[in-house]
Amino acid sequence: DEIVRSVQERPEFMVSMLKIEGASPEVDAAIRTMMPVKLPASSFQIDLEAMHDLITRLDAVAEARLVIRDGGTLDVNVTERVPAILWRHQTGIEMLDDEGHRVATLLDRGARPDLPLIAGRGAEKYVPEALDILAAATPILPRARGVVRVGERRWDIVLDRGQRIMLPQDNPVLA
Repeated sequence: DEIVRSVQERPEFMVSMLKIEGASPEVDAAIRTMMPVKLPASSFQIDLEAMHDLITRLDAVAEARLVIRDGGTLDVNVTERVPAILWRHQTGIEMLDDEGHRVATLLDRGARPDLPLIAGRGAEKYVPEALDILAAATPILPRARGVVRVGERRWDIVLDRGQRIMLPQDNPVLA
């Protein structure tokens, strides 16, 4: 055991620095907080696969690549999910990517006025369809308040002045 430890703790096997690229300050801080190994540590003690799995469990992370470089640096390259839409549900507002995967929770709708809003039971499962409807409705978007899933089967476009465009269940984008 002593011989193994003396080899593993040689300077050329030690990782002393963590370099995170492609992450927002919030995701960077989350990754640093959740690191299972405190640096400096031997590269033999670092399980890159387990760390990868841990990092990609973060909702905001779409992809992560981890590599131990010469000189004792652990490089973590992160690709974050891009928020595409807001989903209002019973307990709050979530930012979702274009596939409907959760990115983060919002406390206030006003924090992201640039993102369209969807609501209704099951709406998060049909984000691509909602985005297609919004793209087709470009001429009326200045009046649109959001898109609501009705009865878990069809959409309504909610306009200002209390108006609604009730889309059919079949081919709502065409309608």
